[in-house]
Amino acid sequence: MYLVESSENLLLVLHYNHHLMFKVYKFDILKSKWMASVDLGNRLLFIDEYGCTSVSACGYFKPNCIYFAQDNLGFSVLPQQEQNMTVYSIKDHNFVDYQINANPSHLGNQLIAEVARQSIAEPPRQSIAEPPRQLKLAHLEDENRKLVEQLDEHKVMVENANGEIGRLSAEVEQEKTKYSNTKEKLSLAGWERRL
Repeated sequence: MYLVESSENLLLVLHYNHHLMFKVYKFDILKSKWMASVDLGNRLLFIDEYGCTSVSACGYFKPNCIYFAQDNLGFSVLPQQEQNMTVYSIKDHNFVDYQINANPSHLGNQLIAEVARQSIAEPPRQSIAEPPRQLKLAHLEDENRKLVEQLDEHKVMVENANGEIGRLSAEVEQEKTKYSNTKEKLSLAGWERRL
């Protein structure tokens, strides 16, 4: 089993030794689960004794394939000088053997040189542990939209409360006027009785 970053995606590569088979899964950040992947685009994976590396396909390297040295995966009995490099097509699920007259790590060194060249040529990428910028931006825009909706709701509530306060103030003024008029009438009525 190998975990590898490839074009800002986290890949899980499973190797089934007895069946000479690979399965590649891509982690879907939105769904928080592993999804079967059948396309690496213009990328390839190289597996050697040190792990798994993802690089852009160039020259005679085929895209959407896994390159591996059979001795490193435990199923070769050939001497070191006669080992095979095998290419597995992820899309077609087929294998092609290449006889190598040197240590397979020589091919790995070529790929490492390609990785170094790409890292100089490509701008730095964000960590795979961070969600992609588009997801962060979408999340922030969604949060902003929710806050604006809440603010609008609160504005309506304040306007309604101010309207109610205005209505109640008018009623209080009317009651004060009625009370004042009633008091005046009672006061006049009291004077009339005395006379």
